[in-house]
Amino acid sequence: AVSEYIKFYNKVRIHSSLGYISPVEFYHKTLEGTAKPLKIKL
Repeated sequence: AVSEYIKFYNKVRIHSSLGYISPVEFYHKTLEGTAKPLKIKL
């Protein structure tokens, strides 16, 4: 059960820092060259 939640949290759940898409979706968009640039606060 915990491992399933970790998979969900790290791969499926949308992340605000990635533009409200899942990490897997962001990864695929990055490979396609269609991901929006991320803003980094310094």
